[in-house]
Amino acid sequence: CAFSCDPTGNLVHVDQLVPRAATFAAVPLLKEREFLASTDHWFRPVFLASGPDGALYVCDMYRKVIEHPDYLPQEVRKRTDFESGKNQGRIWRIAHKGRSAGKSPRAEFGSADVAKLVALMADENAWIRATAERLLWERGDADAVQNLKAALGSNAASGVQYRRLRMLGILEGLHDAAAAAYLRSENV
Repeated sequence: CAFSCDPTGNLVHVDQLVPRAATFAAVPLLKEREFLASTDHWFRPVFLASGPDGALYVCDMYRKVIEHPDYLPQEVRKRTDFESGKNQGRIWRIAHKGRSAGKSPRAEFGSADVAKLVALMADENAWIRATAERLLWERGDADAVQNLKAALGSNAASGVQYRRLRMLGILEGLHDAAAAAYLRSENV
């Protein structure tokens, strides 16, 4: 799914991405309603992120006016307080019903070796996968090449093409010639 903020409409929209030829089409996931909508006119969702606990976090600017003054008529600008709510932002945590907050994976990542980070790239949580990938890039450890190649050859990575591409991308970044050639080939 793809979530998007609409701060002027006071809502968060969700689309399902459906494969169509070489790309995807966005189809509304929910019929005749939005994922999150508010009657509070100050609700201004401006950013979304998945968290380490699997929840979706929504950054709500919580402002009376979101429009830039340049886009409002001069007469309206004179009567509008553009500072209203500038210190009232909030962050909303949206989680699946019945799912607990879980524990922070910070300690797990701090002591994780290359093999553990490669294994974490198969986690169902997107935040954990992205963090493992980032740490593999940052560390630039040569041991990652063998671990990534082993993971690419296993059944665990074979079913999810985007996961394989991410692993190949790390290999290319670590200057693995075979991965770089594969990524430039017509196989991808």
